[in-house]
Amino acid sequence: SDLEVDISAIPAAAKAAFEKRAAGGAITKVEKLTAGAVVSYEAAITLKSGKKTEVGVNADGTPHKE
Repeated sequence: SDLEVDISAIPAAAKAAFEKRAAGGAITKVEKLTAGAVVSYEAAITLKSGKKTEVGVNADGTPHKE
């Protein structure tokens, strides 16, 4: 299930991974994804170039494979 959450409510490692990927752009939405015992996070990011992208990471900040 997907649940929209505030970026301040996610693990620091996941937040840092999103901020690194955003590289000064805007993180517009963060969702918490739960699949059984596995929790991952997905962020919608608008890069400084204006390009929009989505990034998924695990709670420890490692890339999440869809």
